[in-house]
Amino acid sequence: MTLHLGRRIAVSDDQFQMGVGSRIGFTLEAPQPRENWSENGKFKRVSNVYLRMEIEPTIPSNEPRLGLFWFIAEHRRPSRSASLSRAFSQVTEVAGFKTLDEGHVDVWPTVQRLDQTLLDYDYDHFPRGRVNWRKSDDRWLLVLDPKLNRAPFIAHIVFGWKIPRSRLLTLTDIHYRSFARVGPPQ
Repeated sequence: MTLHLGRRIAVSDDQFQMGVGSRIGFTLEAPQPRENWSENGKFKRVSNVYLRMEIEPTIPSNEPRLGLFWFIAEHRRPSRSASLSRAFSQVTEVAGFKTLDEGHVDVWPTVQRLDQTLLDYDYDHFPRGRVNWRKSDDRWLLVLDPKLNRAPFIAHIVFGWKIPRSRLLTLTDIHYRSFARVGPPQ
């Protein structure tokens, strides 16, 4: 399972200490192009890095992902994403669907612990959504807040999670209503 918090930071350790005795490994993604990586493959400090938290070890692959996400910002400023996802093959099919067992309300406290600037916000303050899969027609369901039903937000999830565009169905849901007005992702 991957917990991803897009944010401007600089980190060079290979472990992140969180709470008493708990350790969470992570991988780092450099902005494109990868000129911010040194010749020997070690991380070089840069100003815009995406931290991908690995709650369970995962092997990097081109496999599509399922999960849930938020876009975080205020006053229509450029947003950053926070997401929890799993590789398609790691999610159990139940009643013809693949979806994460966790919900936004379950994951939000972990996101807040990792980014303490979010402590004053409820899980439904920022626009959010999730990606599921339906067996009957082999469709990927992108269910999101109506505020996110725009190309920059959809593309961010589809390309980042390697969702097959030809089998994507984008749906809005009144359950996903938020208060914040966010700009396109950074």
